[in-house]
Amino acid sequence: MIQRSFLHLLLVGVLVAAFAAPALGQATPPFDRTIIVGGSGTNAANGTALITAVFAAAAAVPPPSAGNPWLVKVEPGVFDLSGFTLPMINFVDIEGSGRNATFIRSSPGGFGLAATIDVPAGTDVELRNLTVQNFASGQGAGITNSSTDFKLTQVNIEVESEGSSFGFVSFAGNPRVQTVFVRAAAKNNDATGFFLDAGAPVIIESFVFINNATPGDNRGFRIESGANPSIDKTSGVVFGGNRNTGVQVQGASATLTNNRWTVTGGSLARGLYATDDVFVEVQESTFQATGATTNVGIQNDTGFLTVQTSRVIAGAGASSIAVENVFSGQTDIDQSVLQGGLSFRNTFGGAFRIGSTQLSGPRAIGGGSAICAASYDGNYVAIGPGC
Repeated sequence: MIQRSFLHLLLVGVLVAAFAAPALGQATPPFDRTIIVGGSGTNAANGTALITAVFAAAAAVPPPSAGNPWLVKVEPGVFDLSGFTLPMINFVDIEGSGRNATFIRSSPGGFGLAATIDVPAGTDVELRNLTVQNFASGQGAGITNSSTDFKLTQVNIEVESEGSSFGFVSFAGNPRVQTVFVRAAAKNNDATGFFLDAGAPVIIESFVFINNATPGDNRGFRIESGANPSIDKTSGVVFGGNRNTGVQVQGASATLTNNRWTVTGGSLARGLYATDDVFVEVQESTFQATGATTNVGIQNDTGFLTVQTSRVIAGAGASSIAVENVFSGQTDIDQSVLQGGLSFRNTFGGAFRIGSTQLSGPRAIGGGSAICAASYDGNYVAIGPGC
């Protein structure tokens, strides 16, 4: 599990002390509970003005609440936080002027994971209509979240750190993420679009782009520690590293509906990787893995996986497998298309139950078991019950 740095928490405390003075709680006339932040200054001056405005709203009298919400409206411009992390304040929304107009950025130093924006636990707030950037000298994240009530809407996240890069990181919270575009690359380590560590986030209509040339592991989604997200109408492209994975679910669960993932290049390309006793449900989705030394559309390692009305595609050749069970993995597939050098393979055990599915490519049952019902090959010739 990634730990946020002590330095980050210290910086938040310094900001609170510096800016949370009651005298700052003033709206911008003619508004009653809205502060307008101009963007015509230097990048650094704009960043200072944004920090000041957020803590001015927090210091309003009466304080922000469900019945007294505040808004910080940010004009077009670049708002550079000078290496600081901006914490979101309860009931103080931040709204930009468009994803191609308002840019909040930070270039943190030091150790641990440093974010541009952090959402503490218990914070009911929304961030919308802007771009968040992070250019950390160590591990960097665009946004870190610990809140159940955080809403992220129409936001671009761009991260390019010296160390590992993370677009959006959620610690045990249940945020609602909609129409978010994440682009992540790392100069010397791994890149991850979404890292979901526990909690039950809802992610809708979003896109992940990972183009990372370092020899590490690249992941569109990394889902761990008992997390149980619902990911709908979301797609991604992952390529450039040594090992590239679209969605990795480890010791957690996930529901993936209307997903589209293309993963390519490196020594290993995997569309979906499920491991450590997980439960994953896939519906109406496409996973494609090509261009690597080994291509696996879906790999199920000791988990329970269901795939319905979906397409799973791997490259040609014996090192390209549409769906692979490893050890005690069990995979149920219905009304789908499996296409690859091997349509499916059991490795060291595992079990397949396949119904009404096109298997375009040979099958390798191995030491496990496989049952096929009403299924057929790439030439629409029926496949027997033993697959």
